Amino acid sequence: MGPAMHRAITLLIAIICLAAPAAVLGQGAADYFARGNAAFERADYDKAIADYNRVLTLLPNSAATYCDRGAAWYKKGKYDKAMADLSQALALDPRLARAYYNRGLVWYGRGDLDRAIADYDQAISHASRAARCGS
Repeated sequence: MGPAMHRAITLLIAIICLAAPAAVLGQGAADYFARGNAAFERADYDKAIADYNRVLTLLPNSAATYCDRGAAWYKKGKYDKAMADLSQALALDPRLARAYYNRGLVWYGRGDLDRAIADYDQAISHASRAARCGS
């Protein structure tokens, strides 16, 4: 996949999923989640993981948090931990497009292009379905 396609998929998924976590998390958990996301954006992945851990202590079934913690593990090169978190996110919410996208990145990083493409296809399918449904 070329850089332009990668950017387009990332943008599509971000637009669709941006507001979802605040709507489903409690206030305290939402604060930790926002702090984790801010740390992630600063590339402070250890801090992001610590904040996501706090969210999961409060809300152990938060698919969005597993997804974002998985992305932080991926950025640290911890593919096994990333895969575990992203697979857990999808077990909790099989329609979570960005979890498929992030898991595709892990498969790609491991050199498994077929599985990466399969997850990218799922990400696109679920993202476009959510866009049509207004969710």
